Amino acid sequence: MTNRTTLAGGQVVAARYELTRPLAAGHDGATWLARDTHASRDVVLRFRAADDVAGERIRAVVDHATLLAPLATHDTVDESFDVFEYLPGGEIGRLRGRPWTLIARRLLPVIEALSQLHAAGWVHGDLKSANVVLDGDGRPRLVDLGSARRIGSTQPAGASPYSTSPERLDGAAAAVADDIYALGVLFYELVSGHPPFYPDVTPARVHEEIPPPVAGRPDPPGAFSALVARCLAKRPADRPVSMRIVHEELHLLLETAPAEAVSTVAPGIATWQPRLPADALPVQPQWHRSKGDAPSAKSLRSEGFRRGLLVGAMGLALAAAGFTFFVLPGLVGSQTPAPDLQRLPRPRRRQRNRSRISNASRH
Repeated sequence: MTNRTTLAGGQVVAARYELTRPLAAGHDGATWLARDTHASRDVVLRFRAADDVAGERIRAVVDHATLLAPLATHDTVDESFDVFEYLPGGEIGRLRGRPWTLIARRLLPVIEALSQLHAAGWVHGDLKSANVVLDGDGRPRLVDLGSARRIGSTQPAGASPYSTSPERLDGAAAAVADDIYALGVLFYELVSGHPPFYPDVTPARVHEEIPPPVAGRPDPPGAFSALVARCLAKRPADRPVSMRIVHEELHLLLETAPAEAVSTVAPGIATWQPRLPADALPVQPQWHRSKGDAPSAKSLRSEGFRRGLLVGAMGLALAAAGFTFFVLPGLVGSQTPAPDLQRLPRPRRRQRNRSRISNASRH
């Protein structure tokens, strides 16, 4: 079987798919962007264990357009993976910080798909921004069923620590309430810009701490914040009982949303596509602290000294300019003596009188 830890860019698997770069790695598989050399198109390969057939079983009983189905499944003694359509819109995490109305409309189809999943007796188990991907028109698709579990299963799912419910952290059996909690985390992250308890999530905080109300730009209405808070309730009994209830409440909120809030909803994600350099690293869905070294105290003092010199030089230059143009002219003017009017020569009146007599005699 293909060793997922040795996968590398340029490697060809199944004599057809050339690996380009990794997209994600989880406890139960790895996901790669690849080039289908037979069909000349980009695809996504999700490597999995040979006995991981949860996705196949779910797709056999759940038929929803939002649930991304594989284009092909490859199972041999050497390797097992699914081939999926490449969705150019990227992860829904790109919409972090957008208006709550835009986020809510984007997630309505996902809630519908989860409702059908639950009705079939399954829990997704790892609902997060990295597992909701947008197509070229901005429509969401729910991906990665590798963590899906039968309702009542006690098998660990290995989900993100941010989206794992308090009771699931304690080893409780999989339940619909787990996905509802994860949906609350997803709403919180996309509207506020970060998930609850970011960046230091711990089991103790998940169990005991109440996160601040969801906030955004513009701030969502109180009814929406209350719905998110109910999804994030510590006790499963305090959360909405089903995805259908969440869908109905959310749909009603959108119908009664102010006109100015609705007008901010873009028709498609294609109108907002950041252009990344060709050699840029993929956006990482995991939340973590920076591992770079913090600046030392010596470097901070040196930088502060340089900035102080620059500010001081600018201040001296301004003072010199003010002295030259405003103070100095006044000083020079005050030192110039005023003219003595008594010593000025008087006008020669006699000459002017003679001129008048001469002119009179001519007439």
